Order: sequence, then structure tokens, then C-alpha cells
Amino acid sequence: SIPLHQLPAIGIRDDHEINVLLRMCTAVLNQLPRDDASANTRDLICTHFATKVFKRLYERDNRTSLLQIDVHIAVLKCVRAVSPKIVGDVTQLLFHADDERKFLLPITIGLIRARMLHLKDVDDCLAKIAWQVHLSGHALQQQTLQVAPTTPGGATTTTTKTLLHPHLEY
Repeated sequence: SIPLHQLPAIGIRDDHEINVLLRMCTAVLNQLPRDDASANTRDLICTHFATKVFKRLYERDNRTSLLQIDVHIAVLKCVRAVSPKIVGDVTQLLFHADDERKFLLPITIGLIRARMLHLKDVDDCLAKIAWQVHLSGHALQQQTLQVAPTTPGGATTTTTKTLLHPHLEY
């Protein structure tokens, strides 16, 4: 699948439906009241809208296409332009969910690159997860290797090796 930023390279024009809808999203959000008296209402509307978009991002049909991921993140960026407070809300939605969504790397990395997550909170959450894995004993794996003989007719040897869990290798 093709990411959003590569559409012009393959000949998708600026008046393509995706681009038009993103501009419409921005136009609708810009119609929200901007005065200080309406700030709370504006933030509530933006939070609700961002929550709906965020939840759609993780639906099974949307998780496999880079284009769909990028479009959802672009919509979240449009909302952030009106209400920067949603970055904290998106961070909370991601890391306080009970499911495995924080481990869907294309989405999480896209949110980080788009600056839709507070990096300190991301770092804290991932450190906590790594520590929990370490304490549980699942951080280490035993791997048994069969080593072929180095000389003809030599004996095969077995070696046991302790490795970090594959998700903790870097």
C-alpha cells in the first residue's frame, strides 16, 4: 500500500477525493468558535472527534493499509491544529487501552512522527512495559542450537543459548 505523502509521485492530483476531504475537514474544524469563552466547548468537540478518528484507526479493516493509517493521522493533525490539547488525549487513548494497540508499530510510529503523542509519556509507558516483561521472566528465552560437526564423521553438538525476548532486541 502507498503512504499518503507518496500520492503526488504516482500522479494523484491535488483535487483527488482524499485531498479534498482533508481540506474539508480543516474547513469544518476552523468553523468552531475561537474565542476564549468557547474554548472549553471547542476542546470537547475536538476531543470527541479525535477519539472517534483514533478508534477508527485501529479497526481491523484500517490497520493494514498505510494509506488509511496516514489519512487517519492527517485528520488527527487537522484536529490538533484547532485544539492542541488532543495530543494528550491521543496519548492517553493509546497507552491506557487494555488491548495490544500500542504494539501496532506502523500506527504508533506514524503517531510519533506526526507529533500526535507526548514522547515523555511514550517513553515512560514503554519503559514500564519492558520492566514488567523483565520482572516476569519472559525477557529471556532459552534457545537450543544443533551445531554441525566441523570435521567429517564428527559428532553433532548441542548448545543452549540465552537470548533477550525478540521484542527487546535492539
